[in-house]
Amino acid sequence: MKSDLNNGGYAFAHQPIIRSLEGTVLSHEILLREFNGLSVSDFLDQPGMFCTHLEELVRCKAKMVKHLMLEEALSIVFINFTPNQIAHPKFLESLKQFYVLGIAPSDVALEVTEQSHANNPPVFYENLNIARQLGHPIVVDDFGSGVSNFKHVKRLQPNIVKIDREVLCGALENNYNYKFLMHLVHFLKQIGTNVVIEGVETEEHFDIALKSGCDFMQGYYFGRPITVHSNSMQEKARGLQLVKATAS
Repeated sequence: MKSDLNNGGYAFAHQPIIRSLEGTVLSHEILLREFNGLSVSDFLDQPGMFCTHLEELVRCKAKMVKHLMLEEALSIVFINFTPNQIAHPKFLESLKQFYVLGIAPSDVALEVTEQSHANNPPVFYENLNIARQLGHPIVVDDFGSGVSNFKHVKRLQPNIVKIDREVLCGALENNYNYKFLMHLVHFLKQIGTNVVIEGVETEEHFDIALKSGCDFMQGYYFGRPITVHSNSMQEKARGLQLVKATAS
């Protein structure tokens, strides 16, 4: 679905993150699907666009999160940011888009994606530390792929680490990889970090993830991402206004 560039059309999906032992929903990750006629593939092909459209992307994410909190009773959400977005001069200012809608920093976990290193590391770390002080949980995405490694975790000191699905899938291949996953989860928990295992898609994946002792899981086994378009949000808002007008 294409949106007119001038109407601010956008779409995001949300996928649940599950508490391992209880099987209940902890949070949802918010995933970009479309923005002003551009698909998520367009952004991945030209990563600079994440920074070019930073302020508008965050504004749209905040509106989507507020909508989901009201309509779906979502509470904590994981929001993806690239390292260069976090190092952007207007990153901290853009986060106020959540606050003005009554969304607390503690309900917006900042998930640092793995695509690349920040072009300006000092500002990246400074902005992330300020965001942490404001109350935002810090999440490292896709540990075990890209630039998400032990050095990355040591420097960021995140609240949560998400282990990449490749590490989980590898644990099915041989005993060495299985032990690697088990010890990796144990190590991360020992240093005080909560652990999410991504890519849980089958019963076998679930069993291994559960045995690892991870805190949370995410994947198709629990639910595929559900896409919400801004058009549907506007239609619901107009419907509510009509009901209120009729009632009055």
